Amino acid sequence: FRSNSFAIRFRSKYGVEQPGTYTAQSYDALYLLAYAFVASGADGPTGAEIATGLSRLVSGESVPAGGSKFNAAIQTLSIAGQTIDYRGASGELDLDLDTGEAPAPLEAWFFNIQSRQIESLGEVFDTKGQVNASIFGTLPACSTSPPDACP
Repeated sequence: FRSNSFAIRFRSKYGVEQPGTYTAQSYDALYLLAYAFVASGADGPTGAEIATGLSRLVSGESVPAGGSKFNAAIQTLSIAGQTIDYRGASGELDLDLDTGEAPAPLEAWFFNIQSRQIESLGEVFDTKGQVNASIFGTLPACSTSPPDACP
C-alpha cells in the first residue's frame, strides 16, 4: 500500500496482518463515487454527471481517505464550483482531466522457484510514466529456470 496509515487502521479494526489485494483501491473507489455523486449536483446522476463530479476532486482543500473530513468535504462539494483534493488510501489520486485516468505506479512481480514465493521487483513505472529499468537487473537467474536447474 502507498498509505501505511490505511493499512494500520485496517489491521487495528479487522485484526488481520495485511489488508487484501486491492482493498485500498476498493476503499478509494467507494469514496470517489460518493464524492462525485454529491459533486454532480444531481439527485440521481448519470454516468456522465458522475464523471463531471470526479473533475471536482483534483484540487482544493486536501481531504484524506476515511471519515475524518467526510462531512466537511460533502458540504464543500454541495456548493456549485467548489472542489476538494481527495488523497486516497492507495496513494495520491491525481486524476488527469484530459484522459480521465489517475496515474499510478506499475509494479513488477516474479515467482521465485527456490522460495516458492511471489516476490516484488519494485516499480517498473512511476506515477509520471518514467521507466525504472534498474529493477530488471535484480531478477535472480534461478527464478526463470526450471526448478531442477536451480541449486
